[in-house]
Amino acid sequence: MTYKDYITTVYVIVDEVLKLIGHKHKTNKPKFSDSELITLLVYATTFRKGEIKSTLKEFKENYSDMFPYVPELPAIVKRAKKLKKLVKILIILVKNLLSNKESLIAILDTKPIPVCELTRIKRCKKVSGKLYKGNNGHREWFGYKLGLIIDTYEQPIS
Repeated sequence: MTYKDYITTVYVIVDEVLKLIGHKHKTNKPKFSDSELITLLVYATTFRKGEIKSTLKEFKENYSDMFPYVPELPAIVKRAKKLKKLVKILIILVKNLLSNKESLIAILDTKPIPVCELTRIKRCKKVSGKLYKGNNGHREWFGYKLGLIIDTYEQPIS
C-alpha cells in the first residue's frame, strides 16, 4: 500500500466515522475539514513518530492534489487540542483496522524494573535469587525485566 493509498483509506474511514457520530465543524464549508486534520494526525503518528511539523511540510509538497489547503502549524495544534479525545480514539481505531496482524517482523525490547538497591538484595522480600539480578550495560540492577514485543505497526503483540 502506497502512502497515497494509505492517506485515502484513512480519510475515508475517518470521514465515515465522523458522519456516523454526527460530528459537525463550526462552519459549513471549512477550508481544511476535521476529517483532513485527523487524517494528517493519523499519518503523523503512524509514519513520522508524531512529528506534525515535518508532516505538514510533506503534505504541502507531495500531497497538494489531495489536500489543496493545509493550514500552518499553530492552527493545526489549536484545532487538534480541541479534538484531542476524538483524535486519540480515531487513531487507535484506524491503526487497528489497517494493521496487518500477521506481520512477519516483530521488535523485542526489554526494560529493567528495579525492586531494591543492590546493597539490600539479601533483605528483599519481594523477589530473591540470582534470576532477578541483571546488568544493562552501565549499571547493575535487581528486580524484574519487563519485555515488550511490537509489530511493524507499533501494536503490542505480547
